[in-house]
Amino acid sequence: METKLKKEEQYFKFGIIFLISGILLAFVLATEETNGVFNEFPPLKMNESINVIIDHYKDYKGTTLIFYYSNEVRLKKSLRSFSLDQNAYSLYRFLEKGDSISRKPYSDNLFLYKKKEGTVIEFEVQCLE
Repeated sequence: METKLKKEEQYFKFGIIFLISGILLAFVLATEETNGVFNEFPPLKMNESINVIIDHYKDYKGTTLIFYYSNEVRLKKSLRSFSLDQNAYSLYRFLEKGDSISRKPYSDNLFLYKKKEGTVIEFEVQCLE
């Protein structure tokens, strides 16, 4: 009976070690994925302006990833921007190809110019630097 208890204790210890290892591995992989995305799509900085026509966009964990052209070169940028209305939706929910976005340096506001509707929607920008 004693050996049975010792085996159960060993299984329990092995289970705890396996669980902790799995959690650590998941954390490391999630961090690497996030770093990779933001290396490919550098975040908009506080001192940067942007005035571009959107070619393509996608959502990544609430952050809008945009593709645009500058001097015939396709560029990428990430934006954390939310509408100023009470629902605070992320920018990607409003974007369509051909829309324009504009922001002045050191401004907390970004403007989305809707191509089809001819309207302007104001957003709050969260810059990392």
